[in-house]
Amino acid sequence: PDPYDEWLDGVSDALASGLRQLRDLRPLRHFGQ
Repeated sequence: PDPYDEWLDGVSDALASGLRQLRDLRPLRHFGQ
């Protein structure tokens, strides 16, 4: 496997988890709960 592909997979996972956390936090801030 290409090291760049492995790095890209890691970045994709990090972005996916980060977006998931932002999506979870946004409603709380939006509705003020």
